[in-house]
Amino acid sequence: IISQQALSIIRLLPEMHAPADKLSCCVQFVDIISNIFSTEKNVECSKNVSNFDEIIPSLIPTIDAELLLQLVCRHIICAKVPSINGELTFVEEFTKDQIQGRE
Repeated sequence: IISQQALSIIRLLPEMHAPADKLSCCVQFVDIISNIFSTEKNVECSKNVSNFDEIIPSLIPTIDAELLLQLVCRHIICAKVPSINGELTFVEEFTKDQIQGRE
Protein backbone atom coordinates (compact mmCIF):
# COMPACT_ATOMS: atom_id res chain seq x y z
CA ILE A 1 0.00 0.00 0.00
CA ILE A 2 1.73 3.10 -1.29
CA SER A 3 0.97 6.83 -1.26
CA GLN A 4 1.24 8.26 -4.76
CA GLN A 5 1.68 11.73 -3.25
CA ALA A 6 4.75 10.57 -1.31
CA LEU A 7 6.16 8.87 -4.41
CA SER A 8 5.78 12.02 -6.47
CA ILE A 9 7.68 14.04 -3.85
CA ILE A 10 10.62 11.64 -3.49
CA ARG A 11 10.91 11.33 -7.27
CA LEU A 12 11.70 15.05 -7.36
CA LEU A 13 14.88 14.49 -5.33
CA PRO A 14 17.27 14.13 -8.32
CA GLU A 15 15.89 17.34 -9.84
CA MET A 16 16.78 19.38 -6.75
CA HIS A 17 20.22 20.97 -6.95
CA ALA A 18 20.64 22.81 -3.67
CA PRO A 19 21.32 20.62 -0.63
CA ALA A 20 18.67 22.45 1.39
CA ASP A 21 16.09 21.72 -1.33
CA LYS A 22 17.02 18.03 -1.31
CA LEU A 23 16.68 17.96 2.47
CA SER A 24 13.32 19.71 2.28
CA CYS A 25 12.16 17.13 -0.28
CA CYS A 26 13.13 14.31 2.09
CA VAL A 27 11.36 15.97 5.02
CA GLN A 28 8.17 16.44 2.97
CA PHE A 29 8.35 12.80 1.87
CA VAL A 30 8.54 11.48 5.43
CA ASP A 31 5.97 13.99 6.64
CA ILE A 32 3.44 12.87 4.03
CA ILE A 33 3.89 9.22 4.95
CA SER A 34 3.71 9.99 8.64
CA ASN A 35 0.55 12.06 8.30
CA ILE A 36 -1.24 9.58 6.07
CA PHE A 37 -0.45 6.54 8.15
CA SER A 38 -0.48 8.10 11.62
CA THR A 39 -4.10 7.62 12.55
CA GLU A 40 -5.91 4.64 13.86
CA LYS A 41 -8.54 5.06 11.15
CA ASN A 42 -5.90 5.02 8.42
CA VAL A 43 -4.12 1.99 9.85
CA GLU A 44 -7.41 0.11 9.89
CA CYS A 45 -8.19 1.24 6.34
CA SER A 46 -4.74 0.18 5.20
CA LYS A 47 -5.89 -3.39 5.01
CA ASN A 48 -8.50 -2.60 2.35
CA VAL A 49 -7.40 0.54 0.49
CA SER A 50 -4.74 0.84 -2.17
CA ASN A 51 -4.59 4.63 -2.50
CA PHE A 52 -4.00 6.36 0.85
CA ASP A 53 -4.05 9.85 -0.62
CA GLU A 54 -7.85 9.65 -0.56
CA ILE A 55 -8.14 8.79 3.14
CA ILE A 56 -9.11 11.60 5.48
CA PRO A 57 -7.05 11.31 8.69
CA SER A 58 -8.75 11.15 12.07
CA LEU A 59 -7.12 12.69 15.12
CA ILE A 60 -5.91 9.54 16.90
CA PRO A 61 -2.14 9.05 16.38
CA THR A 62 -0.99 5.42 16.32
CA ILE A 63 2.19 5.26 14.22
CA ASP A 64 5.51 4.36 15.83
CA ALA A 65 9.09 4.71 14.60
CA GLU A 66 9.35 1.07 13.54
CA LEU A 67 6.24 1.25 11.36
CA LEU A 68 7.30 4.61 9.93
CA LEU A 69 10.70 3.17 8.96
CA GLN A 70 9.04 0.23 7.23
CA LEU A 71 6.68 2.50 5.31
CA VAL A 72 9.46 4.88 4.27
CA CYS A 73 11.59 1.97 3.04
CA ARG A 74 8.65 0.49 1.12
CA HIS A 75 8.00 3.84 -0.55
CA ILE A 76 11.68 4.36 -1.43
CA ILE A 77 11.81 0.95 -3.09
CA CYS A 78 8.61 1.59 -5.03
CA ALA A 79 9.75 5.06 -6.12
CA LYS A 80 12.73 3.61 -8.01
CA VAL A 81 14.65 6.89 -7.79
CA PRO A 82 17.90 6.67 -9.80
CA SER A 83 20.97 6.92 -7.56
CA ILE A 84 18.87 7.22 -4.40
CA ASN A 85 21.82 6.13 -2.28
CA GLY A 86 24.01 8.90 -3.66
CA GLU A 87 21.23 11.46 -3.25
CA LEU A 88 20.69 10.54 0.40
CA THR A 89 24.43 10.41 1.09
CA PHE A 90 24.72 13.94 -0.31
CA VAL A 91 21.94 15.14 2.02
CA GLU A 92 23.54 13.34 4.96
CA GLU A 93 26.93 14.96 4.33
CA PHE A 94 25.29 18.36 3.97
CA THR A 95 23.49 18.02 7.29
CA LYS A 96 26.66 16.84 9.03
CA ASP A 97 28.53 19.88 7.68
CA GLN A 98 25.74 22.18 8.87
CA ILE A 99 25.74 20.69 12.36
CA GLN A 100 29.52 20.85 12.67
CA GLY A 101 29.52 24.44 11.44
CA ARG A 102 27.16 25.48 14.24
CA GLU A 103 29.19 23.97 17.08
